[in-house]
Amino acid sequence: MTALKTLADHAEAFATELTSTFRGVFGESMPEFVAEASPRRDGTTQRLLVHPKDSVDICLEIGGAHALTLICDYHCIWDHQATYLKVTKANVHVRPATDATPLFRYEFEDSMQAALPCAHLQIHAHRDEFLFAMLRAGRGKPAIRVKAATGESKAAVPRLSNLHFPLGGARMRPCVEDVLQMLVSEFAVTTVPGAQAVLDAGRARWRRHQIGASVRDAPAEAVRVLEGMGYTVVEPAEGPRFERLDRLTRF
Repeated sequence: MTALKTLADHAEAFATELTSTFRGVFGESMPEFVAEASPRRDGTTQRLLVHPKDSVDICLEIGGAHALTLICDYHCIWDHQATYLKVTKANVHVRPATDATPLFRYEFEDSMQAALPCAHLQIHAHRDEFLFAMLRAGRGKPAIRVKAATGESKAAVPRLSNLHFPLGGARMRPCVEDVLQMLVSEFAVTTVPGAQAVLDAGRARWRRHQIGASVRDAPAEAVRVLEGMGYTVVEPAEGPRFERLDRLTRF
């Protein structure tokens, strides 16, 4: 395998990976992802935008008809050591085929102000728009769906609470400090002096624990990164530890 030397190399490899993922899931009609220079305001181009070629929308079908549109793009730069690709901004927006307003959007912004979560989910749509999409998707038995659509059975109508939004699986899930921080930042919940330091300490403690657990899940990856940082890692006498693929792939 050819070594990836430049930022463009890394971004293009990421774009190829995304193309493969989308086509592997939705078919060969999915657009090709590309990596393009995205100049900053100061004129430098040490940033690349990974997105579908020609910025085309990603059309998703339900029952053979275009039902949802996906917007997906990433802003990429070097990490602090100019060694690995770093995503500074990511957008994954899902909207109805006939409306430019998203149903919901997953976003990450590394430069987000400290009071707001850098990785977040925002829901735009009203309940009825979600329910229409769920009914169109054929949630539940056909006879029940008919009753729901005609209003004969309110009990058969799917609810917004039936949707399960993924948030990182077992290892990357938000901690309670994240939820508390959101309540403070978004709803101005009253706190006592020193609250932010407590939240920061708890969040750091949680993430250290999760990093440790992730290392146990993927020890070879931990070895690779540590050796790349100049550490010497000695393999145990009984041989290398194997990946816990069930943990790495958990939804």
